[in-house]
Amino acid sequence: MEKVIQLLEEGVKNGVYPGGVIAIGNKEGEFFRHAVGDATFDGVYDIASLTKVVSTTMITLQFIQDGKLSLYDKLQDFFESVPSNMTQITILDLMTHRSGLPAFHDLATLTNHPNEVVEAIFHKGLVYETNQDVIYSCMGFIVLGRILERVGKAPLNELFEIYVAKPLNLSETGYALEGVNFVPTSKDLAPGFIHDPNARYLNGVSGNAGLFSTLSDLSRVTCMLANRGEFENLTYIHPTLFESTLVNYSPKGCEPRGIGFSLKGEDVCPCGDLFDFGSYGHTGFTGTSLWVDSKTGTYVVFLTNRVYESDMNTKIIRFRRLLHNCIMNELRWG
Repeated sequence: MEKVIQLLEEGVKNGVYPGGVIAIGNKEGEFFRHAVGDATFDGVYDIASLTKVVSTTMITLQFIQDGKLSLYDKLQDFFESVPSNMTQITILDLMTHRSGLPAFHDLATLTNHPNEVVEAIFHKGLVYETNQDVIYSCMGFIVLGRILERVGKAPLNELFEIYVAKPLNLSETGYALEGVNFVPTSKDLAPGFIHDPNARYLNGVSGNAGLFSTLSDLSRVTCMLANRGEFENLTYIHPTLFESTLVNYSPKGCEPRGIGFSLKGEDVCPCGDLFDFGSYGHTGFTGTSLWVDSKTGTYVVFLTNRVYESDMNTKIIRFRRLLHNCIMNELRWG
């Protein structure tokens, strides 16, 4: 992995990130890890939108297995005052970003209390007709998080501990952690302070962001994903249900989306050019990502604090593609 290490070090020198950690593995488990810059393996990262996969999607799938929820349940099944053009939006629509809800609202400016966020999102309306387009929507996952809390009759952080952290033995992952080695996300934020403004407004517990984690824990999660729901003699996700998460539910011509996952299609993808079509994963705004190659089961977890100097530092977008290309080249030909 000499070329991978060299590229990671170049990322520090070229201002892509101050530091970062990476884990590479396959269905058998992790076989390589490395830290660069000021990063250490025990660092706890604000994983931003990886929350959507590691927390919200996993809890939803557990609820489906337990008979508490269906992908085809509708907003009107959970909320009383749903606008007429939103009543038929399903759990599947929310998870595949085809609901028509917008990408972002600054919820602190729209409400007087976090308990009012769902009503505020509904009031702002749709930006396109449901199932006619795909727009990556944090608002949709905030609504989904609220649905999970209603179904589970507990806050999302408690549901995460019960349905994700405990069965997968994640000892270093959670919402609003204390007494851990936080990696400073931004020079403008105290370590451990959530970067996402809406997750902050929701007291650090949200369906779209807010989770903190380490390389080791995320490597465990991603190894489970590489094994398509199986992990350490545990069938965590039913095989049929897991396969359904990797179907492309997007309307024709739109960015490919599975249930909670980004999928590699014909266009540009964070996992680069050498991961096979149908590979699955996700990215986080703070500089985090996890990806699984659909053919080989090779997985990559890459955690950085690329926004430390500025949210406008977008160098990681290209760098991430180059890194995944380099990894696959080293594994196949190195």
